[in-house]
Amino acid sequence: LPWRFGPDQREEVVQVGAPSYITYTATNHGDVPTGGTAVYNVTPAKAGLYFMKVQCFCFQEQILQPGESVEMPVYFFIDPAIASDRNLDDVTTITLSYTFYPNESQALRDAQDAYYRAIETGALEDVSAPEHDVAGLDTAATPVVTAR
Repeated sequence: LPWRFGPDQREEVVQVGAPSYITYTATNHGDVPTGGTAVYNVTPAKAGLYFMKVQCFCFQEQILQPGESVEMPVYFFIDPAIASDRNLDDVTTITLSYTFYPNESQALRDAQDAYYRAIETGALEDVSAPEHDVAGLDTAATPVVTAR
């Protein structure tokens, strides 16, 4: 994907059990609409059981128009049960990362068709992205979450 994707903050200190919010920004540097779907990873793996996503852009197709930038939020909390898991006594930092994979879908084909029709009719400035959460890139971006 011709997207630039990254966290808006590289590190976030959170309280165990408290709701937390971080954001990412994606920009399509390509010259056509493109789409992708993100999957997430939590490291160390043993902490993954306690990383609770409340809302995320992952696992949903995201379509970006050429030049479009979009902010993508992640709401989460660290389950308080982490404090009583002796196997995690050595964990003070949890790393959240995303990898995006290109998508080919009817929604993307529709966005590309609309884009090309707009070019043909000279109405390009009227083309907008479908209303939905947006994300994307084929590489991982990693903020560090320090749980206290």
